[in-house]
Amino acid sequence: MNLFLKKMETSDNEQQFFSLVREHKSTIYTDAEFMSGDLVTVSRHLVKMRQQRKKLMVIEYFTLVIWLIWFYAELYCGFLAKVIDKAELIIMVICGLIGGIIGTILSIKFYQKKQNVTDEIIHQIKSLTR
Repeated sequence: MNLFLKKMETSDNEQQFFSLVREHKSTIYTDAEFMSGDLVTVSRHLVKMRQQRKKLMVIEYFTLVIWLIWFYAELYCGFLAKVIDKAELIIMVICGLIGGIIGTILSIKFYQKKQNVTDEIIHQIKSLTR
């Protein structure tokens, strides 16, 4: 009951801010820690999360490049061993490239959206703590 009354007493900006943060939950920072911590601690955790996301993205793309090289090497070996004919090889290469390009574009957009939301939350915290 108190939580309901507390939500009613907060302003629209505060509700918008907290809903934005709740939507942007992270595995390194739980709701209980967020609600009991101060804004400076939350800001530090968000900066850390942002840096970890950037490192993870680099590792994911590096792993993807290695996997794609291996995949196309296996396709070429299958072509040389006469297991795959030329038409199948061309179809697999074209479909793989199209899927890879679409997947890369979508993952970059999602990554940028997450980073922008994190930056917005950090900016709002900085403006509130000044």
